[in-house]
Amino acid sequence: MLHQTKSPSDGLGFGQDVHRKPVAGNRDTLSSCEMSLYVRLLPLKNYANPLTLCCIKRAFYKAINGILSYCKTADEFVKLGLVKAYCLPLLTYCIGAIDLPASSVKDLAVCWNDCFRKVFGYKRYESVKELQFFCGELPFDLIYNLQRWKFLSSDCVVCDISVLYKLQAHVVGDLSHKFGVARSVCQMKHLVRDFFSMSHN
Repeated sequence: MLHQTKSPSDGLGFGQDVHRKPVAGNRDTLSSCEMSLYVRLLPLKNYANPLTLCCIKRAFYKAINGILSYCKTADEFVKLGLVKAYCLPLLTYCIGAIDLPASSVKDLAVCWNDCFRKVFGYKRYESVKELQFFCGELPFDLIYNLQRWKFLSSDCVVCDISVLYKLQAHVVGDLSHKFGVARSVCQMKHLVRDFFSMSHN
């Protein structure tokens, strides 16, 4: 999310100048902790751009078609495991740090649903939510919620609730109200899966 040669305010990694220009907020200069959160929290504004989403979806479909073309005779769950390991990360990379609009989440959800259609031979108009449930997988909107919850909650603990985090604190509150209170990532996963199970039943 930060290009080491193009950032006007900071640089990370080997060979970076130790004298960095401070980043100023509305009132005060940000501390190093707040700067770290600033770098991770601010979304890439072009990520939700239709052109950017098109590139992401194209890479996803290219990857899944490549995998399925090389393992046509493999078991469906083997195919699903390969797609989940090598293709799903293309949709979820750093997604917890990005405040996506509902339309973008829906577009990426179509890609994840198409994965199940391709693997199990479903038609485009057939719903795969029940299939996802019995395969032990989450729908993409819940995957996105889980990634956001994990990312923002971990920053709350590490960064001692900086000014910038407070702008996103309502997200954690909304997710906790929706799924329940969790004290660990493991509990978050269980709560989200329980929510999916209850909504399915």
